[in-house]
Amino acid sequence: MSAATSATSGFVLVYWKGCKGSGAVATGTKNAGFGGLFFDAKGNLVSIDVTGALYVYSGCDPKCKVVSSSTLKGDSIFGNLNQKGDEVAMGDVTNSDIDVYKYAPTGVKYLYSFDNGLDGTTYTEAAGFSPTNKNL
Repeated sequence: MSAATSATSGFVLVYWKGCKGSGAVATGTKNAGFGGLFFDAKGNLVSIDVTGALYVYSGCDPKCKVVSSSTLKGDSIFGNLNQKGDEVAMGDVTNSDIDVYKYAPTGVKYLYSFDNGLDGTTYTEAAGFSPTNKNL
């Protein structure tokens, strides 16, 4: 679970071994803010940071090891991988569009954005591919 530790800032990642018990706070994380989580094809935990970053972690049981960190085009909350697991789409809250990146555990590279007529008066919270990656 990824969550804010207060109404305005902070981050906590909680791990439940076997999805049971009270959970343990993960250590070794670098996120400044909450955001969506998903696993990539190599079993890494990908954590979107609402402050405009994407972190890839290994382990996290509950000690995490940073595999990579990448700066995003805007602030994003949720996204996911395409079927091959080599591209990630994310809602961009800052720019009210969808940003697509080339994905590898070692980092992301911005490819393009689109809005398909979104009005831009509210933020775009999430994005996804259909079909999506089977590891989600």
